[in-house]
Amino acid sequence: MIPRNGSAMRRPAALRALAWAAAGAAALAAALCASPALVPALQAAPVLRIGLEAGGSFTWVLRVIEREGLERRRGVQFQATRFATKAAAETALRGGEVDLKVDDWLFVTWARGQGMRVQAVDGFSRAVGGIVVRADGPVRSIADLRGRRIAVTSAADKSYLMLRAVASSQFGFDPQQNSTVLSGAPPLLNRLLERGDADAIVQYWQFIPGLVASGQFRELASTAALVRRIAPDADPPFLVVVTSDDAVRSQPDALRAFLSVVREGSALLASRRDLWDALFDEELLGTADRAMIPALMARYRAGLAGPWNEAAIDGLTRLTAKLVAVAGPDVLGVPRLDPAAYNVTLTAR
Repeated sequence: MIPRNGSAMRRPAALRALAWAAAGAAALAAALCASPALVPALQAAPVLRIGLEAGGSFTWVLRVIEREGLERRRGVQFQATRFATKAAAETALRGGEVDLKVDDWLFVTWARGQGMRVQAVDGFSRAVGGIVVRADGPVRSIADLRGRRIAVTSAADKSYLMLRAVASSQFGFDPQQNSTVLSGAPPLLNRLLERGDADAIVQYWQFIPGLVASGQFRELASTAALVRRIAPDADPPFLVVVTSDDAVRSQPDALRAFLSVVREGSALLASRRDLWDALFDEELLGTADRAMIPALMARYRAGLAGPWNEAAIDGLTRLTAKLVAVAGPDVLGVPRLDPAAYNVTLTAR
């Protein structure tokens, strides 16, 4: 079941969430009654505990999985918990409160260096975030970000690290040292830009179309464009599915089935407008304008991860090596990729 942010919800949304949960339980019960053969499979399947970040597209995919009954058909069970920040979700994974989350590709190498026994087991999304500035503002290129106020979701956000790598290697400055860096959740970044309290924001992809559509803002550079400046031939997933070593050892079949269902749900979301309308109606898209759906769909399709195999790991290894070479390990947070942190045995691709 996918949670909402209960404490932050307006009452009608909370009631809808309760209705959604009740409807989901009723639907599951009806399915079990209609298909008794499913009962043993579901009872035997372990429940995977999923950590979600507020506003992430992983939430959308899991909701599609539930809506379409994909998990019931595959005998998959999961329970999702939403966390307010990336750091909180990572702490939950470290503490064993969740079994699985989506994070960036460097996190698993960094985490293993910190003693966390985790590994990436599938790709989830390519780089589709970007840097947004005022359309009529003074920032016309990356060089203009020197000395400016830049708002980011986290100093460890990989889109921001891409910006640091490009600025350091090609424009002669490090934003972390030569600019004023602010941080906040994605909706706050939008507000900082709108109020003029930030000159640029490094924003998640799903928040960019609405800003650009207003005509007041423009995308200075996409994260994909920043990557191409460093490694023109690289196109690996930026976001990966991360789980614990213990989960891989104790429930590989459940993980394998879950990963397959996530791929199926992602493909459905990329191709069906009705699923986006349903997410909009449930107030999960983070926009109040239904007209934004085509732009969101286009960016989502562009970000679908390719096959998760040795070639993908090789691409990540080469990209990381080039980033370390141009920006240094202090900017990246790791000196190199840890091969033990990437596992392709749970996927069939």
